[in-house]
Amino acid sequence: MRGRLKELPKLSALSLDKFLERLGSSDPAPGGGAAAALTVAQAAALGEMVARLNFKRSQNKKNVVALAVVRKKLILLLEQDAQVFFLLSRFKKEDRVKRTYQAALKKAAQIPFEICKAAEEGLRLAVLEKPFTSLWLYSDLVESAILFEAGFFAARLNVEINLASMKDKKSVSKIKSQLSTIAGQVVKLKKIIGCAP
Repeated sequence: MRGRLKELPKLSALSLDKFLERLGSSDPAPGGGAAAALTVAQAAALGEMVARLNFKRSQNKKNVVALAVVRKKLILLLEQDAQVFFLLSRFKKEDRVKRTYQAALKKAAQIPFEICKAAEEGLRLAVLEKPFTSLWLYSDLVESAILFEAGFFAARLNVEINLASMKDKKSVSKIKSQLSTIAGQVVKLKKIIGCAP
């Protein structure tokens, strides 16, 4: 059983070392969802770096800005995921049949679902950089794609864990279908970027 904090600090204000120390602690949050968000944020940052370095060739400032927006969105989702999981972890076993618990589960599934969507969005933007990326920079673009894919599948796992306890089967079915579609796109986009030469 993980530890019991009274409140959760602002995780994005922590140093990387302190964040990882907290992630490795027995505290209920941050957990896997926050780790997935951080993975996708790193992917977006690498893609953003590639886009900035490609700018002379691509003249695509929109892509630089769009990847920065994805990166910042992921930091917000990291905070939200940790907060929701922290609140979810405070429900006692006997309270898990109540509507409030189901509402909390739905929110706990929705945030990693947003992380999944952000991973696909970031990968689509990264693919646009492929024609402009030099041999020396291509490994960074590939690493970005690998992290987008890994973050997607990590976040997907967190969605599915929460869906398993949800009673609203219509919502569960809809989210599972959307996840399956996004997964197909993520794998396809990752293949387009391919491997570093």
